[in-house]
Amino acid sequence: MWKIRFKNINYLLVIIILVTLFLRLYDLGGKSLAYDEIYEMFMGKKDISYIIGHVHPLHSPLNQIITHCFLSLGKNDVVLRLPSVLWGVLSVGAIYLMGKLLFGKKEGLFAAFLLCISPYHIRYSQEGRMYTLLVLAAILSMYFFWQSFLKTGKKGLPGYIITSLLALYTQFFAVFILLSQLIFLGLGSSLSLFAGWGIKITRKKLIFFFAALLIILIAYSPQLVSIIRHTLSAKSFAVCTVAAEESALKQYPQPPSPGKLFWIYSGANGTNSAVYATFFFLGILGSLPKTYRLALLYLLVYSAIPFVCFLFITPTTIFSPRYFIFLLPVCYLLIARGMAAAWIGVNAIFSKKLASFGKYNRYITACFIPVLFLILDVKPLSLYYRNYAPWSGRVLKTDLRSMVGFLGRSAQPGDAFLLARPESEMPRLTLNYYLTEDQKKKLFEIEPQSLNETGAWRIGFGRQAPIHSPDFTPVKINQDFKNLGLSFAKAPVTVKELAITNSNFAVDRGEDYGWGDTTAGNNIPDGWELRQDDSQTPPGYSLDLIKEDYSGDNKFVKVTDHVSHPHFTLASRMLPVSPGKRYWFSTRIKGSEDFFYLFSPGSKIVFLDSDLNPISHPHDTGFPVKIAQADGWELLAQNGFIPSSARYARIVLYEVNGWEGKISMFSRPRFFIDSPD
Repeated sequence: MWKIRFKNINYLLVIIILVTLFLRLYDLGGKSLAYDEIYEMFMGKKDISYIIGHVHPLHSPLNQIITHCFLSLGKNDVVLRLPSVLWGVLSVGAIYLMGKLLFGKKEGLFAAFLLCISPYHIRYSQEGRMYTLLVLAAILSMYFFWQSFLKTGKKGLPGYIITSLLALYTQFFAVFILLSQLIFLGLGSSLSLFAGWGIKITRKKLIFFFAALLIILIAYSPQLVSIIRHTLSAKSFAVCTVAAEESALKQYPQPPSPGKLFWIYSGANGTNSAVYATFFFLGILGSLPKTYRLALLYLLVYSAIPFVCFLFITPTTIFSPRYFIFLLPVCYLLIARGMAAAWIGVNAIFSKKLASFGKYNRYITACFIPVLFLILDVKPLSLYYRNYAPWSGRVLKTDLRSMVGFLGRSAQPGDAFLLARPESEMPRLTLNYYLTEDQKKKLFEIEPQSLNETGAWRIGFGRQAPIHSPDFTPVKINQDFKNLGLSFAKAPVTVKELAITNSNFAVDRGEDYGWGDTTAGNNIPDGWELRQDDSQTPPGYSLDLIKEDYSGDNKFVKVTDHVSHPHFTLASRMLPVSPGKRYWFSTRIKGSEDFFYLFSPGSKIVFLDSDLNPISHPHDTGFPVKIAQADGWELLAQNGFIPSSARYARIVLYEVNGWEGKISMFSRPRFFIDSPD
């Protein structure tokens, strides 16, 4: 049998990395941003102190800080995704080092190749989020852990501390990486599992390991305190950054099973999964010899810990397989070991037949197995680049960018944009992002009383969804948008304004606790009342309301809180409305944010039925759009249909949890309705 060796292995690795770069840069800006990417763009545009102060507890701030730095190159879709491309490419180099350390050069090269062509890894290398950074940090944490504690010397200890912190500050689930290392090293040393491999875990090494964990814990404590305070409960610690849609909850109600993850990692079809599974089990069998047994044990412990933990912890909100993406390298490392074992077997079986090829025989057999995997991944890669998810068959990212461009060209001033899923924040935020300022001004900065006819555009998101109002005549659209179900209708209108108030007023969050309590209702504009939304205030927190009347005609409401950031609203009097008719609302504001209805003061319309009960998630009521004004103010505008069961409306100007330290001013709220009578 020939000695198996690649003299030019470094050149092959360079080629793999170049292919990796090409596959991740190809059509990088071709797909519209998803909602989560728009959130990353919003956070990345802020300064670092804002990012640290407002990041969600389970979504650590590291990637958003990196995004902030990259956006100095340009605030567009491609630049947002560049960091993920970089982490994806570096991950391929890192998994080569990990495979070489655990098994050998051949396994490292095969693992790098598998990650290079992985549709799942490419998908997240082309998304402006933190998942490929988590993969990179996970691989490096594993690498330096092995170097520091299972090899002679402690040269990898600083790298272990740094990369473990990078993983934790990228995504909270990196805690499973450290937990698996703790269990592996603790049990291995206590049960003397390492003695058979000539590895002695001395007391000194254990001291260094626990010292490293202590340093990591101290450095991570600011984020950990936030996690414990805001999210941990007896039932769940897996939560979402935003309110999840019901369809999403049904799709991912529980953590994925190992079989589901393997199906995704292998390209999500039967043939691929069968071949990947064959080499995976070959990798396990090929790791049973003493030389590789310890590496196999570590990879299995690393993989098992998250699933074992979720046998005792039940997540109560959306849970996606991407949260376990740090397990992807383990899968490919074991498959790579299987590829190397199969290569040795092929050489042994066909040694005589291959002898005629002389020195090239090892390259022929070495290429055969990777080419097989490349052929298998052609179909899933083709699906991905055509914007389909290989693991589900559905459209991967809705092409809202093209649709919004079409609406900007086709819609007329005063037209309504309606969503088939009004309970979801995602479509409306995406539409707000892709509407240009000129389009917003054209469509929403209007005087509704000048309208004689108006249109309505309804976005069905997966199904054709006609306009509900019988007064509107459907109009055929000569353009198709996949998975959007866009429909249009129009009707004549007669518009009148319902008077609310002409007062200007401000909502200010103060920090001077010396003001004391006063009675709610003082100095509130005529026709309005200040209301605290108890459902949004955590139990045990109190709210002090302080009202002060400043000079001029402006009315100010000052608010301070002791501990948290309660939610309160300034609500108008009840306005009588006609069910099923169109409405238009606008107010001027200072102090809002791009995601104004999530992170800062904003406006909304609450519709009530004849019994004065609020109508939750009414369809076709439109969504708010923010438009910059020349004088430094902004216009919040919204128009849509009054629900069929509505009899009254209340205009609400609101403060939300998490907003602090800024003054918000509202001016000239106006409400118009279609009233032929």
